[in-house]
This record gives sequence, C-alpha cells and structure tokens, in this order.
Amino acid sequence: MATTTPLQAQMLTSIASIVLSAALVIVTYLYYKETSYQTKPVLKPTVDKVDGILTRFAIENTGNGAAHDVVVQFGFRHLDYRVDWEMPLIAPGDRHIFYLPFDSASHLVYKEEITNEIGDSKGIIEFESKYTDAFGRPETNEEQVEVLKVLNLQEQSSELVNKDEVREVKRELKKIRKIAEDL
Repeated sequence: MATTTPLQAQMLTSIASIVLSAALVIVTYLYYKETSYQTKPVLKPTVDKVDGILTRFAIENTGNGAAHDVVVQFGFRHLDYRVDWEMPLIAPGDRHIFYLPFDSASHLVYKEEITNEIGDSKGIIEFESKYTDAFGRPETNEEQVEVLKVLNLQEQSSELVNKDEVREVKRELKKIRKIAEDL
C-alpha cells in the first residue's frame, strides 16, 4: 500500500507531537527537581561559644526552604536527659539557641562547667528532628554532636585566626603609616 502525501504529513505531525511531548515531560521533571531542591529545609544542630566563654547549642535551618511543623528531641546521652521542642515554622537561616546544660537556670555556662558536667563521657548530644517541607513531604534528621570535640576545635581555630588577624592589622597599619609619611 502506497502512502499518500496527506498521510505522510499526518505521520510527521504525530511524530513531531510525540517528540515535543517527551521534551515537555523532561523539562517539567527537571523544573520539579530544581524547585524541590530550592525549597528543601535542612535542620542542623551545632554547638558554639559566644565571646569565647558562653557555650550554647543551636538548631539552624541551613536549607533553602522553610521547615514546617517541626518536632525536635535533643539531649545528652550520658545524662539520660532529653528536651522536647516544637516549632510551627523555621525559615531558612533561622537559628534557635539553647544554653548548655539545657536545664541550667544560669545562662553563663563556661566550658569548664560543661566539662565537669560531662565527666568522662564524650558529651554527645543526640539530635532528632521531624518536619515537612513546603510541599508537605516529611523530612527527618538524626545526628550526634560531640560537645567537647567541637569546643576544642573552635578554640584551636580561633587561636590561629586571632594570630593571623593581628599580623594582618599590623601590616595594614604599616601601610597607612607609610602613606601618611609620603603625604
């Protein structure tokens, strides 16, 4: 059976339509994946020091999207102490701070006090979080933070940074003094 020109045109149109539909499906999928990545929340636990002495535990949304219906449990493993905490929304970049130890009446807690409280253990904070993203998809995160290890690393890195900063300030002051003398 011979094909006619109108039939060939109809077949070409059908093939073009199939190819265009497939391309549209691929582009839509790629758009969905990129949008999902851009709206994904990521809750991370951290331990840091303020002004070199005050130690605190923080929960931060490091992702690109808001975390909804947040339910978090955290605490020291060796103390059998846990905190239950809920928040309806944590926007990207939001940080919620808790002073260590968590049940302390005083917010002025020094590294030495935490070391005494932790004793011979590693001072591991167990962190578990459950939340949903903007599309209602559930997310979970379980992590451990070794308090003393983090604090020791921060002290070592801040000592190195401080020495370099002093050197840099001295260099810049010498440059300014030289410019002032030349004027």
